[in-house]
Amino acid sequence: MRLKLLLLYAVIPVSLFSQVGINTSNPQNTFHIDAGKDNASTGTPTAAQQANDVIVTSAGNVGIGTVSPSSKLEINNGTVNGAIKIVDGTQGDGKVLTSDANGLGTWKSTTITNVTGVTPNSNTPYGTTADKYMNAYIDVPQGNWFVFIGLLVNGANAANTNYASRLTLSSSTTALEENNFSFISGNRFVLTQISNGSAGAVTFGMFSSGIVRVSVSASSVRLYVWDNASRSYGNTSSTSLNANGENYIFAIKAN
Repeated sequence: MRLKLLLLYAVIPVSLFSQVGINTSNPQNTFHIDAGKDNASTGTPTAAQQANDVIVTSAGNVGIGTVSPSSKLEINNGTVNGAIKIVDGTQGDGKVLTSDANGLGTWKSTTITNVTGVTPNSNTPYGTTADKYMNAYIDVPQGNWFVFIGLLVNGANAANTNYASRLTLSSSTTALEENNFSFISGNRFVLTQISNGSAGAVTFGMFSSGIVRVSVSASSVRLYVWDNASRSYGNTSSTSLNANGENYIFAIKAN
């Protein structure tokens, strides 16, 4: 008889503690809290009853407002907004939760959706044999961006003058470099071409414009507009990037 009782005591704790319920005699998984004390003694709680429940499953999933979480943390707040609140000092109106490379999340602002750059403030020689910085730049924050470039080429007022404009961006004023940014899908050039006819020429030879897509990895990077293998042929003695009001450079966030 004593042996039977000992065996019974050895088995009972396993049965009692295989699932733990607080405020419920009907736990639905390994650890179940019925904060509202409104679950039935049998069966699965209703959606309304689960709304005040917290559960930990045998897979280590945590459910709040649900007794059957399908991920490591699942929160079911019904139709009420504001299921999650994280106050860590970086929170603020309009911010989004952003992860770093290690998965650490912080709140970051999303208010910067476009930026404007600086265009040439003086006429700049253009279409020379050497690549060169063209006195235009833009400061671009981290993220993916469409960079819009439009620069007026002031050509010679003569017939038979040809232009081939090839603009790009660099992180340096002294060399073509890609530090802390990269071009998306190889989209690195703005190419425009035009030719004045033999009968005459226009005062302004060409408006060179287009879009370059970039991905900035640093918190911010200054991107300089470069003449990369642009060429002018014919009477090109006065060819330059003009400092008139037509020029622009600006960026719009791509995501």
